[in-house]
Amino acid sequence: MIAALCVIVAVPWLSLWEGRWAGENYIGRTDLAADLTRDMAGLGNGVVLGLFKDRLILSNEIIVGEKPLAEVKKEMASRGGDFVPTILFDDRDLQSADLRGADLRGVALDRAHVQGVDLEDARLDGARLTEAELQGANLAGAQLPGASLSQADLQGAILWNARLQGANLVQAHLQGASLAGAQLQGADLTRALLQGTDLSDVQLQGAALRGVQADDSEFVGDFVFRTDITEAKFDETPI
Repeated sequence: MIAALCVIVAVPWLSLWEGRWAGENYIGRTDLAADLTRDMAGLGNGVVLGLFKDRLILSNEIIVGEKPLAEVKKEMASRGGDFVPTILFDDRDLQSADLRGADLRGVALDRAHVQGVDLEDARLDGARLTEAELQGANLAGAQLPGASLSQADLQGAILWNARLQGANLVQAHLQGASLAGAQLQGADLTRALLQGTDLSDVQLQGAALRGVQADDSEFVGDFVFRTDITEAKFDETPI
């Protein structure tokens, strides 16, 4: 009798609590797991859900790969350059996921909940993260050339030495973030919020900083400022 009761209690606990993705609604958990299983087939033991684990672990995994990327590029060309995602993760909850070094080129993460996600050295070339919640995320060394981070919340995020050439950071929230050594050549930071942001040794040649607010930001080292700063607001002249 006692054993039967234990089973009755344990099954829903494991299914709905310990087996769910971090932050994912209970009802949507099965759909998310199915989507990830389908989209990431062949990744071996990368996905970890077991007891006391409630986050996605796919460090150094090839999630996109060359074949899907080539197919997406052809599709984009046929549509006149319109964005086509390699994998659709819009609105997903992947908080605290371990995606270090993962291949996520061209993925769609619009409005995704990815607070605290570890994307160190990950490949996100051309990815779309519009309005994504990336507070406290680790993007150190990540490759994001041509990525869209428009209106994304990157407060407190780490972007040391990140490659953001040509990225769209229009109205991005970067308060308190660290962009030390980041490459932002040609990036669009129009009306971005950079209060308290570490911009030491950042490269901004050709970047657009129209209407940027960067009070109390730190401009030191080899900071390069040959760019459009129309209506930008700074406490001090960058050095």
